[in-house]
Amino acid sequence: MGLFIGRCRVDLVCLAWGTLVLSACTSDQDTVKTEAAKTLMEASTEVIFASAEALGPHRLRTVLTVTEYHNGAQSSEHQEIQIIDWVDWDNWHVERSVDNETVEDVWIVNGQTFEKRSGSILAKRDGEPYRVQLRNTWNQWESTMRPFNAVVSWEKQQQETLFDRKSQVYQGQRDPNKVQSASLKVKNFTSTIWVDENTAVRLLGQMEGLLQNGTYEKQVDLKLERLDINSEVVSERIQELGAIAN
Repeated sequence: MGLFIGRCRVDLVCLAWGTLVLSACTSDQDTVKTEAAKTLMEASTEVIFASAEALGPHRLRTVLTVTEYHNGAQSSEHQEIQIIDWVDWDNWHVERSVDNETVEDVWIVNGQTFEKRSGSILAKRDGEPYRVQLRNTWNQWESTMRPFNAVVSWEKQQQETLFDRKSQVYQGQRDPNKVQSASLKVKNFTSTIWVDENTAVRLLGQMEGLLQNGTYEKQVDLKLERLDINSEVVSERIQELGAIAN
């Protein structure tokens, strides 16, 4: 599986920059910019965990807030925070909380797997199920965007240097010309993301969207940030967890 994921990462990066080089051969500069923007933006939606590995050690932090309304009155509000410290598949930590209650706390240090549950730290013989789970759940941005994707349009903005990396900024909004077929309709949507030009990985992003079906409304807010890129502090945090567990 590792070879397959690694190949996917290479193919993804080659796709993004292969199309860019091909477009650069045309004489129409506007076409070049449009194709380059489209390719990088599309590539960012196809990123798999292996693509994020190319960033090196880093922390991924996402904060998702969902507020529900019935007949104009707030009926519930929930917040989910996920933090992933990543070095490699033998050294990582994921912690997820819902409404300030920890629901997942797993780390692998030097290949040894541990899980904290109800205040107790448990050593696990096999870390592979946790690796699989991380691959399936890490991309909270994509899972949150699913109800909005069909009616959102993205526009290329300026280039910026973020965390010492070249990034392309995109702004998204609801496109009134796109038809909605789902029963839960998108009423409002705004988003800004910073996409790493080398890996097509989102470095920073925020989105706000409102879904509606009759008298029911659902407000969705998501913030994403990658921190401490290629910093030793990430490995130090993970090693500290290993020392506690032992």
